[in-house]
Order: sequence, then C-alpha cells, then structure tokens
Amino acid sequence: MGLLIPKIAATKTANSVVLNEVIVYDWSIVKTATPENITFNFFASDTIPVHYRITADRFVQSETRTYTVSGSVCVSNYGNATTTGLEILDEIQFRAAPDLDFTTIAGPFPLTGLHELAPGEIACFPYEISFSDHGPGEYRNVAVVSIDEREFPLVVTAPINVTTPTCTNLTEIDERATIESDQIIEQPGGFLPGFFDVSGPIGISFPILLDPTDTPQVFNYTRNIFKGILTFVEGDVVNRVTLVEDDSGEIRQTTATVHLNTIFFGLTEALPVNIAGRAINTVEELVEFSKNATEEQRQNLMDIVNRKA
Repeated sequence: MGLLIPKIAATKTANSVVLNEVIVYDWSIVKTATPENITFNFFASDTIPVHYRITADRFVQSETRTYTVSGSVCVSNYGNATTTGLEILDEIQFRAAPDLDFTTIAGPFPLTGLHELAPGEIACFPYEISFSDHGPGEYRNVAVVSIDEREFPLVVTAPINVTTPTCTNLTEIDERATIESDQIIEQPGGFLPGFFDVSGPIGISFPILLDPTDTPQVFNYTRNIFKGILTFVEGDVVNRVTLVEDDSGEIRQTTATVHLNTIFFGLTEALPVNIAGRAINTVEELVEFSKNATEEQRQNLMDIVNRKA
C-alpha cells in the first residue's frame, strides 16, 4: 500500500467588480449690498432701496473611489488522503506599469467557512474583498492556498478589470443645501415708531432649496431703509444669510453691511431754537431731541428751521 497523502490544485475567479464612489460636497455663500453707504438729510424723510445679492456655490470637497471584488477559490484534492489545515489567504495586488513589481494594496485576509477535502473532492469557497483606487495600472486578486502536508503553498491569481466595473454605486453627501433665512442682526435703534425702519425682503422668499449643481446660483432682492423727517440715524444695518448643508447639517453664514449717516443741511442758521420751552443749542442736543420728539414737536422745529432759512 502506497503512502497516503493529499494533493491539491486550485483555481480562482473574480466575477464581480463593484465601483463604490463617494463624493462629498461643500458649499460657499457670499452676500453683497448696494449701496454700502447711505447719507440721509436730517431735515427730510427718505426711503432708500438696498439691493442685495446672494451667490451660493457648490464644489467637490473630496472624492473617494473603492472597489469590491468577489468570486470564488476552488480547491480540488486529487490525492488519496483527506487534507488537514486547509487555509486560503486572499489579497489584492497592483502595479502601475508592466515593468514594475506587484505590491499588495489590500489584505491578506483569511477566507472563512473552509472545510477539509476528502480524496477526489472539489469545493469552491466564496470571497469578497475591498480595495481603494490606486489610479491607472494593473490589478489582480491573489489567493494563497496551503495545507499541512504541502511544504509550499499554491498561489493562484485572477485579473481584476476596474476599467469596466460590473456596476457602480454612487453616494453623494451634501449634494444639496438650503438657504434657511435672511436676518437683520444689527441696526440703529431707539427710535419712535414711524421714524426709522428696515423693511423687506422684497422679491424673494425663504427658505430656498438650492439645486444640486456646481454652477453658481445667484439671488437678488431688496430691502428698504426708511428715515423720517428730523431724525438722526447713524450706524450699521447688518444683514446675515444662513446656508445649511442637507446631510451634514454644516452651517455657512455671511453678512452684508450698509453704513448709515445723517448730515444737517442749514443747521448753522437753524440753531439755537426753543421747542416747548426746551432750548436746543448744539448738534448733540438736536440729535438727542430727535430720538424722542413727538410729531408735533418735529413739525414745530421744522417750521422754525424754515423761517430761519
């Protein structure tokens, strides 16, 4: 009776290659105001339209390509004894040019669910392994098959075609965003109703669902700034717009500022004046008076100014 020993042969397939592509987008938002500076006449009422422009832009922050290859490793025992210690290690190798050596870029990973093979038995063991895109070049799947009775393992390979994958799975993150709001976050205050106001927006409605495109998206609208007669206004109107990226919830904010100023035409000739027993001798006193003056007091002051002009 001859020596009882298992003998193995192996083949490998790489039947399915799936491209998994993940694109992460980021968004920017810019806001401008025209005009940026407004000068009012203290002795007149006026409404100035401010034209705002919002530009939202999307760009690719990162792009990740990975592949998942699956197939099987088939092992046959053509010896006269059952194998012991059957092990299969699977890995992905790559080289950028034919004159270069292959290098391992994923694995080796041991296949699971193996069993020993009886004499004459053939068994195929499935595998699935993922690896990152390394650019143009040659990819191959390598399986190393070993048993205790064999001094050197078997090495079997299968080429991987990444040029025409079996299918592609595309995942886009933050491909959409929303302009949630447009708010006045700062403006001159302390005025009686009807003497200073910022109204709007006009010509636009929030929220705005942005299109999933890399082309800049532009929105124009208006706010009106009103200043009443004999009202001194100085300061900034700061307008803030908020963009929210849909998947991550990341917030992008930007502001536009309009500076307001008031000048006094003919003020030197108008002062000093006396309104309801109150003497107004300086510009500072006139400014303070204008903050809380009634309509009747403002009209009295205007009459005095007109007589002295």
